[in-house]
Amino acid sequence: MIDPVAGAAELSRGGRVRVLAVTSTAPSAALPGVPPLAATLPGFDVALLIRLMAPAGTLPAVVQRLNEAVRVVTRDPEVQRQWRTQGAEAIDASVADWGAMVAADTERWAMVARDAGVRVDG
Repeated sequence: MIDPVAGAAELSRGGRVRVLAVTSTAPSAALPGVPPLAATLPGFDVALLIRLMAPAGTLPAVVQRLNEAVRVVTRDPEVQRQWRTQGAEAIDASVADWGAMVAADTERWAMVARDAGVRVDG
């Protein structure tokens, strides 16, 4: 089973499951001693990213202001501490950085879908 780190960590602490690996390239602070799957399958990286998105056409100044506000929050040491206990890490990125990550992810998963012969009907 693949489960977000927060749920898996809770189940692991309760002794209900044994976590074999994390799907990110780096170990998780919430699951000490659990290796990344990339240690066995080099290049494997399927990390959960939560992104705040705005509708297409949103004024660039509004997007920039939102990005700056989010960055202030995610830089807060207490927020970072709380997130780490849940297996999350903040990514301090600019609007351009996020755009590049979204484009790269879109291309990566489109290629996976093409290679697997996935079709969308409708």
